[in-house]
Amino acid sequence: IDEDMTARISMADVKFSFQCPGRMYAPAWVAPEALQKKPEDTNRRSADMWSFAVLLWELVTREVPFADLSNMEIGMKVALEGLRPTIPPGISPHVCKLMKICMNEDPAKRPKFDMIVPILEKMQD
Repeated sequence: IDEDMTARISMADVKFSFQCPGRMYAPAWVAPEALQKKPEDTNRRSADMWSFAVLLWELVTREVPFADLSNMEIGMKVALEGLRPTIPPGISPHVCKLMKICMNEDPAKRPKFDMIVPILEKMQD
C-alpha cells in the first residue's frame, strides 16, 4: 500500500506451485487446485485423477493441451481464469463421461482409480 492508500499488487509477488525452484511442471496436466495450493494442502490422488483425464483427452484428440500457450500462461489461466481442456464433439459418450467425472472441479467428487478400472474394462469390450 502506497502513501495514497492504494494497493499495489504485482504478479511477481504471487507464487504458484509450478514456479517452485528445482521442480519442473507441465501445468496443462496439473489439477487446478494443485496449481493454487501448497503440495501438502492438495489431495494428490484427486489431482492425479485430473491428470489422468487430461491424458485421456490427449488420446482422443491426438493433440497436446494448450499447445499454443507457454507453461506460465497455462498455469496462470488454469489457476486463475478457469482454463480447461475442451472435450470435442464426436468422441465416445463413455469416454466423454469418464473425462468429465475425472475432471470434476470438486476434487472430493473425482473417482478413485480402483473405481474407474471396471469402467475402462467395459469400454475395452
